[in-house]
Amino acid sequence: MFKDVIDLAPETTLTLETTYNKEWQFTTQGATLAEYAKYGKNYGLCNDPSKQCYYGYNPSTYTSDFDYVSLKSRLASWLTMENQLYTSGFEHDYTESTDASQTSTAANGVTFYNTTGKKVATYANDIPGKYADAKFRSYGDTLRFKAHTSYADVLFGVWADVQKDRRYTYALDLSKNAIPVPSKTGSAYSYDIFDLNTTIQPYLELDIHSWKGAVIKPDVKYSMLTRDYDAAINKSTKVPLNDTQHYGSWQPSIVINQRIMKSWSAYAQIARGFLAPPMSVFQVKSVGNVKPETTLNYQVGSVYHGKNWMLSLDGYYIDFSNYIASAQIKVDGIGTTSTYVNSGGAIYKGIELEGSMSLDTAFRFMAITASMMRATNTTRCALRRRRIHWRRSVCCMKIRRGRISR
Repeated sequence: MFKDVIDLAPETTLTLETTYNKEWQFTTQGATLAEYAKYGKNYGLCNDPSKQCYYGYNPSTYTSDFDYVSLKSRLASWLTMENQLYTSGFEHDYTESTDASQTSTAANGVTFYNTTGKKVATYANDIPGKYADAKFRSYGDTLRFKAHTSYADVLFGVWADVQKDRRYTYALDLSKNAIPVPSKTGSAYSYDIFDLNTTIQPYLELDIHSWKGAVIKPDVKYSMLTRDYDAAINKSTKVPLNDTQHYGSWQPSIVINQRIMKSWSAYAQIARGFLAPPMSVFQVKSVGNVKPETTLNYQVGSVYHGKNWMLSLDGYYIDFSNYIASAQIKVDGIGTTSTYVNSGGAIYKGIELEGSMSLDTAFRFMAITASMMRATNTTRCALRRRRIHWRRSVCCMKIRRGRISR
C-alpha cells in the first residue's frame, strides 16, 4: 500500500493511493468426521498423486488492487469541488480436480471426444479436473460539488463507472500435464463469458436548515445501467449468446431530522430503491426483458445520547416490487424453455431497538440490538419465496437509521 497527500495550493490537495494484494493456496473442500478422526483436525487434502484429493491438483491464486487519484479544491468561498478517478480489480484463477474430497482411485477416469461428439479415448486412471479464471476490472470517476448558501447547502455531481467481467472454465486431464479435454460438444469449455456494465448516476441533494434544530434533505438521482453480455459458450445453455439490456430508474428520497433536545433527536425518511437484474437472467435459453427490482421505503425513529450510553428506536415499512424468478414458458416450435420473469412482491414492516454503553477505558463498548419483522406477500407465493424476498431485498435496500441505503 502507498498513499500520499500533496498540498498543491492553500485550498487544493491531491491524494494518491494504491493497494495490491495477492494470496496463493491449495484449496480444500473440507473433510468428513471420519477423515478428521483418521488424519487429524488439520486434514484438508491428501498427499497421494494417484487420487483426486492430492493437494498438488488444487492450487488457487487470488489477486486484487485498488487505486485512486483525488483532487479537492475550494473554487470560491461558497463552492468546493472533489473529483476522484479510480480503478479496482480482482482475479481468481485456479485448477482443481473434479472432486477434491475424493479418496478412491475408482472415481478417476478421463474420456476424450472429437469435434463431432464421438468418443476417441478413455484413460481409466487419469485424474479429471478443470481450470477456471474469473476476473473483473472497474474504472470510474466521481465528481462532487457543494455550494453553500444562506438558505441551504446544495450538493450535486455524477458518478460514472465501467466494469469489465471475464470468466471461463474448461476441463483438464491433470495426469497428462493438464491438457484440455474436449467433451461431447467438441469443446473443452464449460462456459466462456464476457460481461460489460456501464453505469451513470447524476444526483442532486439539498441540506435545508428550515427552522431551529431541523435539517431537511431532499435528493434525487437517476441510475442508468447498460449490460452488454457476450458469451462464446453460455453458462447452462452451452450455446453462444450476444445480448444487451438497458435499465433506468429515478431514485428520490427525503430525510427530516429534528433535534428535540441537546441529546435527543427524531427523524423520518422516505426513499425509492433500485436493484438491476443479475447476470443469471442471460444464462437461460430464452432471455426475457425483466424489470429491475424496486422498493419504496419508509422509516421513522428517534435517538437519545446520554453521557456514556445511547438508545435508539425505529419503525420501518418496505414495499418490495418486481421480484425476479426463474420460470418455464412455452415457445412455438421449441416447446418448453427456461427464462426469468417478474413475479410480484412483498411488504416488510417491523421495529428495531438498539442500545449501547461505554463501560470503561479497558472495555470500551457494549451494544444490544433487538428487532421484530413481519413479511407479507402481495401475490400468492410460498413461504419459501418470502424468505428469499427478505434476504434479497431487505439486505440490499433496507433503510437504516439516520440515512436510507439504496
